[in-house]
Amino acid sequence: MDEIGQIAKTEVGSALRAGPISPLLCNVALNGLEQTARRSSAKTLAAQKKMKVQTIRYADDFIIVGETEEMLKNSVQPQVSRFLEERGLELHPTKTKIEKITNGIDFVGYHIKKHPYKHKLNSSKGENQQPQVLIIKPSKENIKKVKKKIKAQMITQKPMEGIIRDVNPILRG
Repeated sequence: MDEIGQIAKTEVGSALRAGPISPLLCNVALNGLEQTARRSSAKTLAAQKKMKVQTIRYADDFIIVGETEEMLKNSVQPQVSRFLEERGLELHPTKTKIEKITNGIDFVGYHIKKHPYKHKLNSSKGENQQPQVLIIKPSKENIKKVKKKIKAQMITQKPMEGIIRDVNPILRG
């Protein structure tokens, strides 16, 4: 029998952090987040279809991209906060930021940035109508981690076949 205040191992329950059930529980808890973000930016259904609010989610990490900083701060963020509070969750204060996607955003190991699309066929369009392209590539931090893992495999006494065998899974992800 355990004393009060002591930690004891249990054979029931779920390890929420990095456990196999975590993604499922997260998806259940956050189901409806995308619709809440979209609805908060517009009052009518017709306006919701025109507003440019998109949610990108991976497990419990998400980014919400919107047309203006003002809309994100004044409409979307308060509604998302309420949505999370109803589920016993909250926005992490140091991880919650409002950034311009043209400056780039690091998200789950990738760098996402919107760039003007410069092509000679589009040169006749005005400056305000310039098309944009979204570029997604590995983040600098993620590239450093992969390089470090590869460097650790480069042992001079190891035969080339062994290096190739050990480096290939790292390169494939």
